[in-house]
Amino acid sequence: MGNFIGSTGDDVITPGFVSPLVTASGGAAPGDDADTISGGAGRDTIDGGAGADVIRGGQDTDVLLGGEGDDVFQWNPGDGSDSVDGGAGVDTLEFQTSNISEAITLGMSGGIALLTRDVASITQQLASVERIKLGGLASGGADSFLIGDLSGTAVQRIDIDLGSLSGVDNTADRIQLGGRAVADTFVVSSQNGVTTVTGPGPVVSASQFDATDRLAILAGDGADTVDISAFGAGITLNLDGGAGTDTLLLRGSTGGDRIVFADGPQVGPGDSLSIQVNGQSGAMAVTGFEVMRVDAGDGDDSVSSSALSPAINARFSGGAGNDNLAGGSGADTLLGDAGNDVLRGLAGADSMIGGDGADTLSGGQDNDVIAGGRGADIFEFGSGQGRDILIDFRPGEDDIRFVDSGFANFAQVMANATQSGAHVLITVGPGDVLQINNVLLSSLTASDFLFG
Repeated sequence: MGNFIGSTGDDVITPGFVSPLVTASGGAAPGDDADTISGGAGRDTIDGGAGADVIRGGQDTDVLLGGEGDDVFQWNPGDGSDSVDGGAGVDTLEFQTSNISEAITLGMSGGIALLTRDVASITQQLASVERIKLGGLASGGADSFLIGDLSGTAVQRIDIDLGSLSGVDNTADRIQLGGRAVADTFVVSSQNGVTTVTGPGPVVSASQFDATDRLAILAGDGADTVDISAFGAGITLNLDGGAGTDTLLLRGSTGGDRIVFADGPQVGPGDSLSIQVNGQSGAMAVTGFEVMRVDAGDGDDSVSSSALSPAINARFSGGAGNDNLAGGSGADTLLGDAGNDVLRGLAGADSMIGGDGADTLSGGQDNDVIAGGRGADIFEFGSGQGRDILIDFRPGEDDIRFVDSGFANFAQVMANATQSGAHVLITVGPGDVLQINNVLLSSLTASDFLFG
């Protein structure tokens, strides 16, 4: 092991040579072992050679070469812009932020990762660097970290510490991840105080989130998916799907889940939502997403989405268990699957399938298409529900319950029912018609209807 410290001049430090202006101590063969090399002031060229080296360029513009081995390149406030080539091995840049507000941007040019810092106009050119660590020295300002498309570089992981030396800094930090002009998938998860995003580029992790911090994902063009199934309590998301038909995905557990999309505080452009999953809540602002997909999983689940805007179409799947699914104001798809489920479309032109079991289905406002599936199902209909179509009503097995319809008995139903081709039409009021497909009016009996 060798320790090398550069002078205030322009130094050249290579594995087999130490400049006369450099003080050195350690092994007799510099560069062959795990060396610690600091360039000092001046425009230095440092080649760590073989071994797991720790290299710091220091002030001015330096060229840093890691060579073989898992090398660490260190940058501290006051250092200059560097050109870094990690060489073979898994190499890391440790970029320490300061206690003032600063903007760090990561992008690429020709397969080279570029890290820029607005304070002091710093640029780091990174070739063959697999890991980047940001923050952690004296962070404390309101910082922003803008991470663009790095999929063509060697960078595999980015770790961001949003706190200060004393812990969380309670300043409004922002991490923003950008997508590409193709269909990308981002997965957001939180565990043990660390939030991680996997996507088309490197894995991005962030620690010491506080209530003022934001994680933003700008998915870009293409039919993108953002999976928020493991999105943690207390984390605030700003999500922009961009162009294309984009999907927010939330998967439940194998137990009974309670998932609620409610109106939330204004935390960014678009629809502000509070998402509660089994009592744990987080906030998000959503724009540019067309589909909210929830796969609730097994167990007796409850999913409510009345706060979703008409621009977002819910697709909820209850899985096994007795589920309660409520759509929003978009064109929703509700799938009860197995179990005795309750499906309510609320507003919007919805599609509903009860699946196996004795289900209760209500389309709500607007024109809905409803199938009960196997089992003795109850279809609800009343005033203000538009024109609903029942695909698979079975006289003698399923029931129709009229709610707020003005009907009190079977005779009143028949007085407002007609045969139209293969279908039965029951008119509740102007614009409110229940269409029962592939059923003869003569096959209906009083036992097929419930009231109130």
